[in-house]
Amino acid sequence: MRRCLLLAAVLAAPVAHAESAISAADLQQARSLGVSYRQCLQDTLGDRYLGSEASTPVKLAGDVERSCEPQLMPVQHYLSARGYADQLIRRAVVDIKARADGAAIAYVHRLPPYRY
Repeated sequence: MRRCLLLAAVLAAPVAHAESAISAADLQQARSLGVSYRQCLQDTLGDRYLGSEASTPVKLAGDVERSCEPQLMPVQHYLSARGYADQLIRRAVVDIKARADGAAIAYVHRLPPYRY
């Protein structure tokens, strides 16, 4: 029984020392790499907003986001190369996407009201 507990403690030790957050410098670099995603959202939303292909706002937003997601690959590669866990990388990507989505929505609201 003691051996099992000792083995479990030894195996759990590296997990206890794993990073629980991305460093401020790495997060700043990841956000810098995510600027192209934000620009893609703004450009694509602007083009589709002014075009006639927008059927519903929710569908439009989903289509635009999916089309711009490849722009986030450099963020994922950078954080992965720095040794961060997948869960932390996902959180950082979601944060970058949320910030970019908000900026893109604000950008679209500044466009002239051609569609509505």
